[in-house]
Amino acid sequence: MFLQLFLLPVLGGIADYANLKRRLLGMFCAFGSIATVSLYFVEGRNYLVRGLRYIIANMCLGASVLPYNAFLNDFASTPRRDGVSSHGYAMASVGGGVLLAANLVLITPAARIGLSKGGALRLSHMSAGVWWGGWGLFSLRFLHARPPSRALAPGRNWVIAGFSEITFSVGQLRRLPQTVRYLLAYTLYNDGIQTVIGLSSVFLAQELFSPEQRAAGDDTVFLTGLILMVQFVAFFGATGFERLARRIGPKDAVLASLVVWCAIVVDAYAFLNPTTQALGMGASIAVVLGGSQALSR
Repeated sequence: MFLQLFLLPVLGGIADYANLKRRLLGMFCAFGSIATVSLYFVEGRNYLVRGLRYIIANMCLGASVLPYNAFLNDFASTPRRDGVSSHGYAMASVGGGVLLAANLVLITPAARIGLSKGGALRLSHMSAGVWWGGWGLFSLRFLHARPPSRALAPGRNWVIAGFSEITFSVGQLRRLPQTVRYLLAYTLYNDGIQTVIGLSSVFLAQELFSPEQRAAGDDTVFLTGLILMVQFVAFFGATGFERLARRIGPKDAVLASLVVWCAIVVDAYAFLNPTTQALGMGASIAVVLGGSQALSR
């Protein structure tokens, strides 16, 4: 998170200055997918090597999402942005769900087809990297780069230009108090959402399954199925929140989603017990997952 905090604003400045969104998207998509595929080749207890590759992949994901989000202004006029953004998240949920369903088919009978649990999971990581890179290249074919809005001055480079854009933007924020408030609020609540997304599977595995069940792989099958359900329900959540935003406005729709997020976290901390309740909690997350993020961007 701290690495992204320092890297992404500079990348955003460079993308704004030179209109390099397509090139940056392609570069980080390629490096991120390669880092994800490389997880397949790390076996045993090489936690540091695996962790480093995971950090690289996650950094590339954050860096590629930045130009991806920035394309929204090129694709859609202001009245259509909520709808386009929501449908983007909805389709992403379906796409991720298709791959996850294939991985679940692989993981569930792994022992019967001569694969260890670790081998099946490593193949799933590889498939995620191939899926990311393949669809990324497919999408880039239909994205057209616009000419740079400004040319580099003599003696300057893209990094200097990126920092200059950050300085200019910070100066502009002094005249935009509502923007400052929103950025601060978004930083806090989005970090909470990302924490739930990142830690929910570990939390549920520890809370709902004994060490013996985890050793047998029961938690992996259950959690993969749970996340699969979340992916497909999230399609309806994203499109539903887009309709809600049309009726009550995007700000109130985001606030409604955050109320549900808070209720989910409290419920998980205080009341979570059987796996059936975890399914209900997962469905609740799915409803607000895409909507809260689609309307926020």
